[in-house]
Amino acid sequence: MSRNIVIVEGNDDKYSLEAILVSMSINASVNPIFEPIKGGGIDPNEQKPTKLINTLKDQKRFLEDGSKLGIILDLDTKTTADRLKMINNAISDAYGIVGKELANTNIPIDIVFDEGKLNQKKISIACHFINVGGSGEMENLLRKIKKKNASFADCLEEGWQTCFERKGKILSDTDPDKNITPKEMIKLWLEFYQKFDILQTKTKRREYESWKDFISTYAKEAFDFSNTTVPEFVKLKEFLKMFS
Repeated sequence: MSRNIVIVEGNDDKYSLEAILVSMSINASVNPIFEPIKGGGIDPNEQKPTKLINTLKDQKRFLEDGSKLGIILDLDTKTTADRLKMINNAISDAYGIVGKELANTNIPIDIVFDEGKLNQKKISIACHFINVGGSGEMENLLRKIKKKNASFADCLEEGWQTCFERKGKILSDTDPDKNITPKEMIKLWLEFYQKFDILQTKTKRREYESWKDFISTYAKEAFDFSNTTVPEFVKLKEFLKMFS
């Protein structure tokens, strides 16, 4: 069996996706293998995303003829076109591929390494952008499929956010030095959901403080991975199936 690799932004995404694969009865220790971007996250320079380029270069030695290579990124506040352009730039830079570009998410293209040589190998590449309603990240998607009551987490918006807005602060991507960004807010929401709505006791919060330990133990209790009503989650699972 050829090795299939999916590049992700960081370790927390890796652990979340592995938990989703388990719910799909797919053995993540076989295929696909999730590889975090070297250095974590996405480069601000979309024309030359160095960290993604270096990760693609590093993974080339593990790819075999027939392998599949995936890239999963958060859409954040970017457009699909922006993300596709960045990934195509990275693939072109890393592999010297000209004239072959990803045109959409979840639709693979074939590329050939060392064409015409004895070690020639053909692989397929595809990408997926995690979002809810055209923006956002993994945390937003997990919130959409939460299984338990989220009283503590929801009160961040219903209580704390109301309080800081009354004092002249806002959720803002444009002035993050003076305010709190939606990205920071959703991460706080997930942290509260993990620590207070699911774990509840101090002992459990200490034992399952890391996301890796938490998601591997409490995934079924915290999230509805069988959800079929959130289209963005359904598309993510369809993408993962391509690499199993």
